[in-house]
Amino acid sequence: MHSVEFGKLNREFAQQAESFSKWAESQRAAVAGVSGAPDQQIASLGELQSQLHTQSSKVDELVQLDHALAERGVMNNPHTSADVNSLKLEYDGLLSLCQTQISTLEREQAKNKEASGLDAAQAAEFKEMFSHFDKDNNNQLEKHELKACLSSLGYSKTDAEIDAIVKEVAGGRSSMRFDEFATYMAKQHDRSDTAVNMREAFKIVAGGKNSVSENELRAVMDNETVNYLVSHMQKDANGMYSYDQWCNAQYATN
Repeated sequence: MHSVEFGKLNREFAQQAESFSKWAESQRAAVAGVSGAPDQQIASLGELQSQLHTQSSKVDELVQLDHALAERGVMNNPHTSADVNSLKLEYDGLLSLCQTQISTLEREQAKNKEASGLDAAQAAEFKEMFSHFDKDNNNQLEKHELKACLSSLGYSKTDAEIDAIVKEVAGGRSSMRFDEFATYMAKQHDRSDTAVNMREAFKIVAGGKNSVSENELRAVMDNETVNYLVSHMQKDANGMYSYDQWCNAQYATN
């Protein structure tokens, strides 16, 4: 009678241990497959971590079965080589893996923010620009979106120049995340002659005037760029837009 009971407990433990190992493997693959911008990765890892915590009962059930076998003096299970301690370590390792990756991403974010020298106002401004030109809402600027965005700021870039910027800033990818965009823009703002160059570019478009018309902008820029500019530039009583105020706002110093 005892041998039948022991056999049943051994098989039950073996089945649950195998099920747990497959589940743990799928969770490890899910953690390894997390991708996207740092904020997205942190959020995804946090969700996975929460889900792991809700599955602690899987380990508890294995511990209970192991105790039941130990109480009956059963030390060896012919149906599996798994033991409860290694399974617990596997579970704890998954939780630790999530937390380690979250901490690493948060440290990288903090370093990037410090390196970029952005203040809250600049970060908000860059985020608004980024979101406006991110037409497919995938939290990345494709090359044509980046070109339009830079054009609205007075940076006239050829396709080849855009390719080079994305290659350098985005590590070889074909699009740019917000943190990469913000870092790039902060460097542009650090150049003392940038505002002057932007003002001169607008002055040429305006034919030497201190303000520019929407038609003059549309003659040299694409619609998305002009739409962004006219929604952010101050319009005077004559329907003209002050590019001087726009440049001052973009390169204002604290």
